[in-house]
Amino acid sequence: MIMKHDTTLETLLLSEPDLIECGVLDMHKCVKTMIDVFQIYETGDWRMSGKDGCLHGGVVTFPEDRPTFNMPEPTPDRRYVAMCGYLGGRFRACGGKFYGSNRENLSLGLPRSILTAFLNDTDTGAPLAIMSGCLISTMRTGAMPGVANKYLQASTARTVGIVGAGVISHACCLSLVDTMPKCEHIYVYDLFYEKSVAFCKEMTEMTGIPADAVKSMEELVRNSDAISLASSGQNPAYVKSEWLRPGATILISGGGKLDDELYLDPETTLIVDCHRMHEHSMEAQKLPDGTIGPGARQYSTYQYFKLVEAGKVPFGRAVELSKVVSGKYNPRTNDTHHAVFMSGGLALEDVAWIYEMYQTALRKGVGTRFKFWDEPHWK
Repeated sequence: MIMKHDTTLETLLLSEPDLIECGVLDMHKCVKTMIDVFQIYETGDWRMSGKDGCLHGGVVTFPEDRPTFNMPEPTPDRRYVAMCGYLGGRFRACGGKFYGSNRENLSLGLPRSILTAFLNDTDTGAPLAIMSGCLISTMRTGAMPGVANKYLQASTARTVGIVGAGVISHACCLSLVDTMPKCEHIYVYDLFYEKSVAFCKEMTEMTGIPADAVKSMEELVRNSDAISLASSGQNPAYVKSEWLRPGATILISGGGKLDDELYLDPETTLIVDCHRMHEHSMEAQKLPDGTIGPGARQYSTYQYFKLVEAGKVPFGRAVELSKVVSGKYNPRTNDTHHAVFMSGGLALEDVAWIYEMYQTALRKGVGTRFKFWDEPHWK
């Protein structure tokens, strides 16, 4: 006898206030979750989009020579992006996020990027949850410099430097403080000094650690043991090697430019989140002559791959973070050499933090149930 199964399909809707109640802003937990992600990454129990499962995601942008008058203009940061993946291990979950981005949103009082996150049943594909994605994405992005810093920092590290007083930098600062046990001071530099001052006040209130706004990149770099570059724009922040303290770690989440000599120095530790994903990003930006075009400057690995392309740095010189987290690679043998972490952002990170929010919401009874159907109209 064939038993009839319940065909009712419901999903859990979680608003931003719901997620805050579920602990989406708990950076310590987020860092621990991201460490779990990269331990699983090392086992190979994961997939992202693309034939080899390593694509960042699907991106829709708009051309300068618009074919129709009503096509959106290619204004700064205007794009639509879909990122999804499967993460195994204790998660065994599928999910991701979709977002639209436009820098002009800021003038409307909206975030530059507005995100929707989703979690699906790994077997049926049914949506388990749909939720606000802005805080989820911000927290997992900001957690990654902290994860890398936990393993890359010198034992003498005492100070954090934050470049760019934007939303992502708030999370980056929290993760760096969380993973630097002896942190004594925070330094912040932004092109708009008043933003740095406001940022410092907020971070001191949140962390209890003194924070000062500085008026130049040089001042910030000379005073910082861990430097987060998470600024956006056409002119990336420039870090000169001569400014760096012995043993300093540079953590690139957004735009940032370093002296080539830092990449060329064999003693510099180079770490990347997913080497193959960055290869795909560079391939997508190649010009007709086969060289990497200037459009790739937005990526944290742009300089690295340009030097690889020029034959100055061996291909694969950058080690994946999972090797470090799993204990297979020791990134630091002394407190004087420098380390660089280049982050691109993996859908796996989103899946993990979405999963944690979903599980917490179930335990707390938070969220609103939305019914898709009692029975599908067409099967």
